[in-house]
Amino acid sequence: MQRTPPKSPAKAKKGQSPAISSHQSKTENTEDVNITVRSNKRRLNTPPGKLDDSPSKQVNTQPVSCTCMDLKHELLEMLTSWKIDHDNRLTMWKAEQNAMLSSLSKDVSELKVQCEEIRKTSIELDKGMTFINKSYEDLLKRVVSLEERKVENIESVERIEKQIQDMQLHSRSATVELRNVPTKDNERTEDLVSIMSGVGKAVDLEILESHFRDIHRLPGKPGLPRSIVAEFTSVSRKHEFLSNVRRYNKERTTMDKLNTHTIGLPGDKKPIYASEHLTASMRKLFYECRQFAKTHKLSCWSLNGKIFMRRNPEDKPTQIKSERCMSVFSNTD
Repeated sequence: MQRTPPKSPAKAKKGQSPAISSHQSKTENTEDVNITVRSNKRRLNTPPGKLDDSPSKQVNTQPVSCTCMDLKHELLEMLTSWKIDHDNRLTMWKAEQNAMLSSLSKDVSELKVQCEEIRKTSIELDKGMTFINKSYEDLLKRVVSLEERKVENIESVERIEKQIQDMQLHSRSATVELRNVPTKDNERTEDLVSIMSGVGKAVDLEILESHFRDIHRLPGKPGLPRSIVAEFTSVSRKHEFLSNVRRYNKERTTMDKLNTHTIGLPGDKKPIYASEHLTASMRKLFYECRQFAKTHKLSCWSLNGKIFMRRNPEDKPTQIKSERCMSVFSNTD
């Protein structure tokens, strides 16, 4: 039996869109399907399992094949569109990532440059700190050395001052000083000896010119009487002279103590003060001690170039070497 080959679907004309062809194919297929369904009924006389071989009775598979092709085409278009969209997004993401990486790389490069600069600066700072520390250590050593030398110099100066003071005291061990004695015009050494003899006569002590090794007046301020310095030939004679003067003043009132009228000098009555001939520093300290003693009702005197103070006659004398020593009596008031 000869079979009639199935008709191929009509190809789309040149220039006709695939959509129109697809639509026409679908329409034709629909008609064929309807025809096929109607002609697919088996005749009553046809034995089971045996199909009619006539062309009008044959099953048409062309519409199903066209539908699969269209679905495949649509899926392919959808996948192609998705791929294009995915590629575009991937391209954009790559561009963004490349831009970010480029910016990050630039920032990292700048950070590297800054870190290198910081490292160089840190190295310079370390060098500077090392130099400063070394300089500080050197200065500290010099300061310590200077402090040690300062202490040594202070001790040396104090030692030298003490030696000088001892030498001065030794040279003045037999010297007395009379203060507030009026100056006479064209005064000579004999006049000074006469004044000292008058003082000795007043305090019941014979004094001759031969008892002096030297006698003179000290330089002083204009308009004020200059002190008389008399150096005896022996220390014992000096102590005897000062002891008699203290006893004389102690036995008399303030107005009757040793004065210019007592020794026969003309003019107004003025008190005369006799003491050891102290150095300038000791004389200043002795003056401050006397003022302090008057304020606090203390006894103050000098002996052999040393200054002593005490509160009561039965108390032990306290040697005053500096102004700080007077604070002992201030705290006991």
